Amino acid sequence: MLTREKKRIPHRLAKEPLLEAVWELRFQSDADTVENVLPGVIFDKLAGSFEAPVRLAAADIPSAARAQQPMLNYTPAFRSDGINEKAPLSIQIAPRAVTLNCRKPYLGWGKFKSEILILAEVVRTTGLIAAIERFSLKYVDLIPASYPDYLAPLDGRFDLGGYQLGGSPLQIASQFPEDNFVHVITLLAPAIVKTAHTTDEGLLVNIDTIFSAISVNFWERFGALLDQAHDLNHALFFGILTQETIEQLKPESDLGGAPQ
Repeated sequence: MLTREKKRIPHRLAKEPLLEAVWELRFQSDADTVENVLPGVIFDKLAGSFEAPVRLAAADIPSAARAQQPMLNYTPAFRSDGINEKAPLSIQIAPRAVTLNCRKPYLGWGKFKSEILILAEVVRTTGLIAAIERFSLKYVDLIPASYPDYLAPLDGRFDLGGYQLGGSPLQIASQFPEDNFVHVITLLAPAIVKTAHTTDEGLLVNIDTIFSAISVNFWERFGALLDQAHDLNHALFFGILTQETIEQLKPESDLGGAPQ
């Protein structure tokens, strides 16, 4: 069981470090070409909110290669970008997976969850899904950090045989269970993110919270499980940061409703 120090969790941050939030649904299907059919079905249902699907390079991967390397079944073959107020969103479709990605500016959990539920219902009612394997909710954040200690924002000690980690380029990955979920945490530094106007450097914190769908009543429980995944991911993110780091990100008080 995961144990960690209890901290006051902010409702939102004024200095939002989020780069991207990703919901992924992995499934089994009896249709051999589901990735060619599903994009059109989704576009028909969500026309006016998303652009026509664009074919990606992974669409040309032969089925024989996917049979030899099953993880290729989760590599997106088509993408459909949101328009107007849904511009931060994009839907990606693989032979055995669908994702909803939200880039900056983040819509907030309430709106992002609503969009997830809409897409999930479209996928569920297509008749193309034989069984659910899992769903996951991933948040990718860039925390301000620099040499000589890229791990300074984290609440922990990082040394190996007397050598202090954090002063040199590093990548750390770990996973552990909490309740019925599994968290996969990846730390990467230095991470450099360039936009049209800025270049930011820091510690990339990737937290992927996964639920394996072994329950026969998955869809009846999905909304509640989605909230639980978000809340656990949110609490874990703040749990691994120092209080000083949280203060630097300008926490805002709880105004009611779910954390963002």
